[in-house]
Formats: sequence, C-alpha cells, structure tokens
Amino acid sequence: LLHQVQSLYLRKMVVGESRDHLAAQLCRRKQKHGYPIPTIIQRTPTDERIRQALQYRSLPHASHVLTRIYESTDPTGLGDRSDLQIEHIFPQNPTRSWSPDGTRVWSNFSEADRAKYREILSTIGNLTLLEQPLNIRAANKPFPKKTQYYLGSAIPANLKLAKLPSWDLASISDRTENLTKCFLDIWQRPMVE
Repeated sequence: LLHQVQSLYLRKMVVGESRDHLAAQLCRRKQKHGYPIPTIIQRTPTDERIRQALQYRSLPHASHVLTRIYESTDPTGLGDRSDLQIEHIFPQNPTRSWSPDGTRVWSNFSEADRAKYREILSTIGNLTLLEQPLNIRAANKPFPKKTQYYLGSAIPANLKLAKLPSWDLASISDRTENLTKCFLDIWQRPMVE
C-alpha cells in the first residue's frame, strides 16, 4: 500500500499535480469510503502522460528519482553518498563558448536552437548525480571538457555519459527515453484490485 501511494504521489508530481491536492483527495475519500486507493488509482497519470511530462517538464525530486534509478540499474548501488549533487549536463548558464561537441559553440546557435536546449534544461535526460567536487569543477564547461569529470565519478551512469561523442538534442532525447523506461519500471501505475 505504501509503495502504491508513493508511486501515485511521484507520478502526479511529475505531471504537475500538487501533493496538497493528492493529500486532500486521500483525506476526503478516506472519510467517505475508508481507504480510497482504488478510486484514486483510477486517476493516476498513465504511462504515456508520464513519458510526455518527463520529456518536457522539470523533474521534481530529481535527486531522489535519479538515486533510485541509478540504484536499480547498478547492483552495487550508490552507497551512502551525501556528496552527490544534481548536475545539469547542458549547463544552467552556458557560456558563449559552451559546446555540445567541441566544434559548434553556443554563441553561434540560432535562437530557435537555444530555446530547444533551454526547454530540456531540467528534464530527466539532462540531469545526473555527480560528486560535489567534480560538479563544482565541471560547472558550465563545454560537454567534451565535462567528460573528464564524469570519468572521475564513481557512478556508472556518468561513465556512460563520458563515452558519448556529443551532448546534442538527440543524445538528450535518447537518455530521456532510457531513464523514462527505468522510471516507469520503478514507479509503476498502481493496479486496482
């Protein structure tokens, strides 16, 4: 039951529904019908709605979500890592010389291309967890220079990032798709019994 409520809560947060709304629903239904889980489960966002939200919306509880995903995909887990921070692979404040591949620079991007990158800034595909010292040094560097910091990370997902030739929109889309599959496996839509 607890896992179902946690899945429901996170799925609703991902699509932009407030936790206060969910809490109010739970309380009202509990007063009327006892434990209201079947009724509320019917209103749980579908997998397709979750896919859309993860592709275009900022990821709520990003640290928690990425920790669970990374632990589910790596049998050794992350251990007790209190030094992990959210790393925006495409940086929050790209410099004029930021580059996804070492050739194109941010100052030469069209405004349309810049807008596309800004849209994905805080989505699941553009975020990772990185040790604080590495995160500070990686900062707003071009992607090819960031890979050296990803190689120094103890997190297997970052080692995979370091092997990519570029961090373009297609790379972000592919990573979003892969992380979304993991998300849907971990936080499955609860079933009505």
